[in-house]
Amino acid sequence: MTNRTPERVAPEGRGDRRRAELLQAAMDCVAREGWPGLTHRKVAQHAGANAGLVHYYFGNLAGLRSAIARHASDHLILPVAEALCATTTVDQLIHTAVQITEASLDDPDGVRLLTQMITGAAHYPDVAAVVAADMTAAKARFAGHLVDLDSEWSMPGAITAAGLFIGALDGIVLHALTFGPDAAAPAAQLERLFRAVLTAPR
Repeated sequence: MTNRTPERVAPEGRGDRRRAELLQAAMDCVAREGWPGLTHRKVAQHAGANAGLVHYYFGNLAGLRSAIARHASDHLILPVAEALCATTTVDQLIHTAVQITEASLDDPDGVRLLTQMITGAAHYPDVAAVVAADMTAAKARFAGHLVDLDSEWSMPGAITAAGLFIGALDGIVLHALTFGPDAAAPAAQLERLFRAVLTAPR
């Protein structure tokens, strides 16, 4: 799932702009080659800088990974929770989920980076710290929103449903990314899937 927000405008300082450029180069490197392909030298080459500058702004690889994870989560993960929790009815929630799914299919770079975030969390504690905290917060907030929409939800049931709902979003998008756009389910089928999750025993 992604719901990419516009990149924050970098502050006017030259150093801040350079850091933002290096961070973008680092994210491109991870999306293209995965975490094992991330090196200070490759980031520097991609950004037209020197490796010492990457060290200056981010420190070691752990610091660079943390910066990538933080930025990617701010722009790919947290906005999904914001969009889902801005809905006021179950029907609107399901419609929004379908829109997020379809928009994600038009953002393959974002999906690749999100995939690396999830897989990287299993191998790098610095990435896991960001992903686990933000995914847990997103799921808890979404669960609270489900309870607000329908008082029949218990919080434990809503947390389970939130995990299933977000997992379904991720799985659908990753499936389509792997097998091509033709593998994407029609909107009507997506709606039925999301509605089934929300009508499960509570």
